[in-house]
Amino acid sequence: MYLDSNGLIVQSTGDGGDTLQREGFWFEGAHLVDMEPFKPPMKSYNEALTILSTPKGFVRYPNPPYNDPTDTSRDQLVSNIRACGYYGYNDVLKVILRDVLKNFSRFPNGDIAFINDYGRFIRSFRAWYLYPLLFLFDLPLIVNSIIRCIAGHDSNNVGDDVNHIGDLTQAQNIYATPTSWIARLIYKHFRPAFTGTNGAQYALDWYFRAESGGNPEFALLWAPIVARF
Repeated sequence: MYLDSNGLIVQSTGDGGDTLQREGFWFEGAHLVDMEPFKPPMKSYNEALTILSTPKGFVRYPNPPYNDPTDTSRDQLVSNIRACGYYGYNDVLKVILRDVLKNFSRFPNGDIAFINDYGRFIRSFRAWYLYPLLFLFDLPLIVNSIIRCIAGHDSNNVGDDVNHIGDLTQAQNIYATPTSWIARLIYKHFRPAFTGTNGAQYALDWYFRAESGGNPEFALLWAPIVARF
């Protein structure tokens, strides 16, 4: 695992432009497989969030050019929304949701929050009383599964699979709906793979491959999770 001097996850080059997303995705995976989520000198999730937070919101990485909270995108935050739900960090979730709502349903960089983004919040807060809304809010999961199955015929097109895998997993484990089940079924059976494994695992293996400077440990961590799809 490539870590910087603060114990934050980075690329092999030391680039931390996706550190915020990586921290969330690692620790949600660690929670789901019931393993010790960090090894020294990797920071614990709480410590990582503390380093990556500012009075104006989360940053992609503490150092320039990634330390502008207004540059923090939807893709950087969604893994952390799920992870905060798993770890019970409701105060952090409330801040993220409040900022999205105050920004007219947009994430800090202007990315639009769609209905599936609110479905993610419902599951993270364990807001069971809003469960009926998930039948509607999960519809984009089906759309995204279809898109990934089509776009996935390009063996290099795996970037959008990572957070989709996290969303399908969250829906599988928290307040599953027939809608989310169909989305997961489509993705499981029709997402192309170019190796002997399934499509989801291929996407993780390729996205986090060492040759691109990534951390293959992510694919290993998530392997038993996607095997349960």
